[in-house]
Amino acid sequence: MTAKEIYKFPEYLVETEWLEHNLDSPELKIFDCTASVVKNPDATQQQKVPFVYESGLDNYKQAHIPHAGHIDVPGMLSDPSSNLPLMMLPEEQFVSTMKNYGISNDSHVVLYSTSEPNWATRVWWMLRSFGFNNVAILNGGWKKWNLEERPTSTQACNYLPEKLSLKLRSKSFVDKMK
Repeated sequence: MTAKEIYKFPEYLVETEWLEHNLDSPELKIFDCTASVVKNPDATQQQKVPFVYESGLDNYKQAHIPHAGHIDVPGMLSDPSSNLPLMMLPEEQFVSTMKNYGISNDSHVVLYSTSEPNWATRVWWMLRSFGFNNVAILNGGWKKWNLEERPTSTQACNYLPEKLSLKLRSKSFVDKMK
């Protein structure tokens, strides 16, 4: 069975075989979105923040899919001015960050995580919230890629900044009623 036969929205997933055959496509931008949740060493009874989020960059440096960059979700895609962790960046800052990651309106973006898929799906949702629809998740992520013994790399990949025009889709968010 193909993804098209199994999934309601197969365009949101790409298979490892497809990705390996398209690694050299100039429009393709691949990103490892891994982050981790770790115990907060500074937590106190008063502070009540028992954990913090850390970038998965060290994990990325050990091995990743060839031509993949790394997106730092807690560091670069989270609003530092918010009292809450992992809040979305303001529109202008988000678009600027995505441009600097090398994403253009013509890019085909594939995201994966080495641990929980929620990191990749979070970035997927962020991009779609800003009207960028040509984004998919690697079905099975890093675990499947590795189990299938597909090629890996330790070469850092930093895409060149691109031009990108995005607009926030207001219906992608729910706000608290006052």
